[in-house]
Formats: sequence, C-alpha cells, structure tokens
Amino acid sequence: MHVNYYHFGLFVGLFVGCLVAGLLLRFVKTEGSWRCRFDERQELHRGRGYKYGFYTLLCYIVVDYVVINVFEKQWAAEGVDILIGVIVSVGVYAIYCIFHEAFLSLNENPKRYVAVIIFCMLLNGLGAVMQFQHNPVIENGQLTTHCMNLVSAVLMAVVLIALALKYGISQKED
Repeated sequence: MHVNYYHFGLFVGLFVGCLVAGLLLRFVKTEGSWRCRFDERQELHRGRGYKYGFYTLLCYIVVDYVVINVFEKQWAAEGVDILIGVIVSVGVYAIYCIFHEAFLSLNENPKRYVAVIIFCMLLNGLGAVMQFQHNPVIENGQLTTHCMNLVSAVLMAVVLIALALKYGISQKED
C-alpha cells in the first residue's frame, strides 16, 4: 500500500485549519451563538458587496483569460492566477462592507476581530518569509504557489487599513 504523504498532510492541514478557524470565530463572538446577526441594512449592503465582489472576479477572469490566451503570456502557475482573483474579489467585498458598516455582525467584538485579522496577517507574513527563504516566488517568469502567503497577508493588511480608515471617519463624524 502506497501512502501519499502530500495528500495526507494537505488533509491534516485543512482539518487543523478548519478547527482553528472555528475557534477564532468563537473567539470574536460576543454571545454564545456561532451565527452572525445582521440587521436589514447590513444584509442589503452585504448583498451588494457580494455582487461587486462577484463582478470583480468575473472581470478578473476575463482579463486573465485574455492575457493567457490572446497575448500568450502565462504570468502565474496553474491555479495561482485564479486564487489571486478570488483574494482580490474577497478584498473588494470586504472593503465595500467595511465602508457601509456591514462587515462586522451585531454579535461580534470589533477589537477581537481586529486581533484575529492581525494574527492571520502576521501568520501569513511569517509563512511568506519562510517560503521566500526556501522556494522561488517567480520561476520561469511565472508566479508560483509560494506567493500565496504574501498575497493573503496583503489582503489582511488592506482589510486592517480599511477598518482603520472607517474608524477614523466614524470618529470625525461623531
């Protein structure tokens, strides 16, 4: 029997990641519920945020397709280009929701949520540094999968900046 250690490690990593994500979600909630509570206005803006994120992903995929197939320029390894598109669209969704006060639910602690984002950003930043020390980020003129920690850390930083800007704007309005 041949054991594929890569797939086993991937499975264990996904399992541990889901477990940690669950614990972090539990950490940011102010009530005993796992579910997020949003009011009607927040739900409306979250729906619009999803729409803008979806359209962003569609446009990204079209541009990616044109670059790869029309200009015949493979700029990223297989799948990396799509993952970057997903992260960009999640960023659009998050920023829209932040500036329309629909990012955090009514039962989430903002300070804890920011702490979790900082933790995730630092963890991904550390992962990026480790990847850069041992693996090439660009190989044969293409981004490799080793850039994904950096891309994730940048997303977290952008979300933190948006939260800080929105907090500053809200403080001036009050």
